Amino acid sequence: IRTKPSRLVLPSSASTPPDILISSLFHYKFETMSTSRAPLTYSILSLENAQSTNAIMSHYADSDLFIKLSKSEGDLILTRDQEDATKLQVGIDYAKEKGVIDKDYVPEKYITVDVLGKSPDEVSDEILGYLEAGDDGKGSVIVICGLSGTGKGTTVAKISQKLKENEGKDVVCWSNGNIFRSVTLLAATWCEQNGDGSFDAEKALTKENLADFINMLSFGKFNGKFDT
Repeated sequence: IRTKPSRLVLPSSASTPPDILISSLFHYKFETMSTSRAPLTYSILSLENAQSTNAIMSHYADSDLFIKLSKSEGDLILTRDQEDATKLQVGIDYAKEKGVIDKDYVPEKYITVDVLGKSPDEVSDEILGYLEAGDDGKGSVIVICGLSGTGKGTTVAKISQKLKENEGKDVVCWSNGNIFRSVTLLAATWCEQNGDGSFDAEKALTKENLADFINMLSFGKFNGKFDT
């Protein structure tokens, strides 16, 4: 949050409660907001979950500045995700050409779930409802796809928790994104060890390096949980 003046001194004592301070900062930034709205509190923001997100969206629903910023950020996410999808499709087509993936394979029909304004519990219950309808007692595989920041990881965690605690199911979670993140971390570390510290994709992401990075990864049970 940028305020005027540019230098902001926070109180070192407890004379200003965090809830009041955070609320004041937000109202200072969005001066055109109606003062009748309930303030955003530190306790809500510190949750950093769907409750925080929904509270912010509700609080600034009639702010032109917030809507403009949201659209700008949303467009950037859409653009980035589309770039990723295009690059991934190249890899998929190559795998089909090499016979690694069946070129005639047709995936199952996707079920669209509208997550806007819903809690992770509501979303996970809706998905589990579809799962229960087709339960044959042999177990299931749930594949969740969606744009960045729409709560896929949170939803998976909720589904896993409900299946384990409520139904006593054995659940293993897998994230393709974690593989990409792990390789990115290894590539960044390679750059630190073999250069001036800046990221050089051309040097770091060679076929040989990528093969080495993948061989450094393993999937197994760590600290009682399956992970990469």
